[in-house]
Amino acid sequence: MCGFVVACHHQAPVPTVTLDAALDTLRHRGPDGRASWLSADGLCGIGFHRLAMVGAREQTQPFHTDDVHVVVNGEIYQYAAQRQKLEAAGACFATDSDCEVVAHGYLQLGIDYVRELNGEFAGVIWDARRRKLFAIRDRWGVKPLFYRLSDQGIHLASEIKALIALGAQPRWDHAALFQHFFASIGPAQTLFEGIHQVPPGHVLEWSTQGYGVTPLLSAVDEAHDAARQHLASAPREWMPRLVDGLRHAVQDRFQGDGPVACYLSGGVDSATVAALAARHGREGLSAFTVDFGAGTDDATQAAGIAASLGLRHEVVPVSEAQLVDHFADAVRHAETIGFNTIGAARWILGRALASSGYKAVLAGDGADELFAGYSFSSVERLCARSHNHARLMTQVLE
Repeated sequence: MCGFVVACHHQAPVPTVTLDAALDTLRHRGPDGRASWLSADGLCGIGFHRLAMVGAREQTQPFHTDDVHVVVNGEIYQYAAQRQKLEAAGACFATDSDCEVVAHGYLQLGIDYVRELNGEFAGVIWDARRRKLFAIRDRWGVKPLFYRLSDQGIHLASEIKALIALGAQPRWDHAALFQHFFASIGPAQTLFEGIHQVPPGHVLEWSTQGYGVTPLLSAVDEAHDAARQHLASAPREWMPRLVDGLRHAVQDRFQGDGPVACYLSGGVDSATVAALAARHGREGLSAFTVDFGAGTDDATQAAGIAASLGLRHEVVPVSEAQLVDHFADAVRHAETIGFNTIGAARWILGRALASSGYKAVLAGDGADELFAGYSFSSVERLCARSHNHARLMTQVLE
């Protein structure tokens, strides 16, 4: 992950000291490079911390092309094909970074170019020619993007703590807190007053005349379209298409230059991703597993899976005392309130990966839902629930 901060003002210049202080809060997101830029009139400032994944280590952002300034956190998959298409249309790239395609794509096609991107990303485009700012976020909202509006202008950042360094007051949004504890907050909300998220698949457009947030990408609509196409085909074709889609998704995530590890919990979700990575990824893949000690069998199951796949297996012991000690660390970095210690366990596991030299890890989030990996998804329980539900509905209707 990388991290960025952007400040665009109406009239008052952006103080470089304040911009640097905000950038300091994001140092942990990108230890491989740091850069900042301030427009000639001082009204727009951009800061960036880089975690080098694709391209030379010394390269950094923002990208500057024809008075358009772009900063992006994330990865653009299959970017080589995008780059080739843009170069054929006249683009001249200054780096070998995957994210530079956003700058040239915008110059050629405008903000609609984002529809062509496949990846996980959040970014900001400052078009000084038009005096307009665009903030974009990927379909699923994998990469974070927060913003705050004020009389000064607009501030955007990869984390809320950077916005606080730029002057935001960290006051609880009590309505959002209520929703968070009893349901869930909306995709544009945070737990803090006046601080918002760019929703997944949306674009925020801002200028001195005002701002608006509109949908640009819809993962749900795309999934529905794909489902309709699959349902129109013969059932025997469904499984090969699913496997092919998963295989390509895993392969896309190996485009970086450094080593990639995988989380392995012993469940269906992470085991599926690990198996595909071992078969279609790189040799020497490592798997990392949390071991909570007596009373749990995740580590034992993960060890068996790792052995069958030929993976190097790293077990990270985690005690109750460690979960308590690092709970605050997890909350501080997630910038939301957790209801259990899973966040702390992930924080400890991530630190173990980083200390082993890894910058990227594959996880199985979402695969349990797809492959019925949860215990409550067993066939017997689903059948029992369906019968119980039918009886209940019959009683209600009678």
